[in-house]
Amino acid sequence: MHEQLLKRPGTWVATAQGLLALGVLLPHGWALAVPAAVLCIGAMNRAPPTAPKGLAWATLSTAALVLLAVFTVRVAVPNIVSAGNSANHTLAVSTLRTILWAEDTFARQTGRAGNLVELAGQSSAGHPSAPDLAPSALLRPELAPLEGGISVYSGYAYRIYVAGPGGTGLSDPRAPGLAGSRAFLAYAWPVLPGKSGLRIYCLNEHEDILEADLSARTPPYAGFERPPAWDACLSPGARLGDRAVPGTGADGAPWRLWKGRPTRRSRGASDGAESVEMSPPRGATSAP
Repeated sequence: MHEQLLKRPGTWVATAQGLLALGVLLPHGWALAVPAAVLCIGAMNRAPPTAPKGLAWATLSTAALVLLAVFTVRVAVPNIVSAGNSANHTLAVSTLRTILWAEDTFARQTGRAGNLVELAGQSSAGHPSAPDLAPSALLRPELAPLEGGISVYSGYAYRIYVAGPGGTGLSDPRAPGLAGSRAFLAYAWPVLPGKSGLRIYCLNEHEDILEADLSARTPPYAGFERPPAWDACLSPGARLGDRAVPGTGADGAPWRLWKGRPTRRSRGASDGAESVEMSPPRGATSAP
């Protein structure tokens, strides 16, 4: 009798429906949609040509929709988010290197590092220590700073710290750096942690580029709400102008070399060689 039941296509469809119902109750029950689909296909193949197959088609369609939904949630969406984060990471480092070129150009004109306000061509007038400079934009308009001297571009926030008294970073975005000091630190961190990026980056005048995972710090850096301190990526006790080296930063997070290796300019600075002249990258404007 059991053999006769197994030969009936309706039994196969009923079994498939039972598997789908059981799958709703189990943590990873979506996997039962695969044998349910196989049973429905087998039932339609065994059924006589004139037999109704509507129930089998409906069950098969349900199994297919379950598998499609699982694929979308578990594979497609995470891959899309991961690809977006990867693109934002690459653009963040590229933007920091654009800032380095702008800093080099600004330093040749003024003899010191510039903040984002100055690099974007906005006047520092109104600050008590601001020099009488006629600013010229060295960065694209999208990098003009907003609240707190922070600019936002393609999912990442950016901020530059220039040298203040004692080698500390100035927190006032409109305050010019010390005369004769080219030291600066530029940071890039996600506006929306986990959604627009997973890492924070820092770069200095030596083109030392370090990165750290946002998950290494609680709460993570986030847009305007939680920007990094000026010495976040530096070794505890270091000052602006010091080399940025891998290890535990002043923020307590483990920082590492970007891509696991120093840049050409960074290696040259370590060897005492002259700085490599940078050509204008994308996102920069022509220097006057």
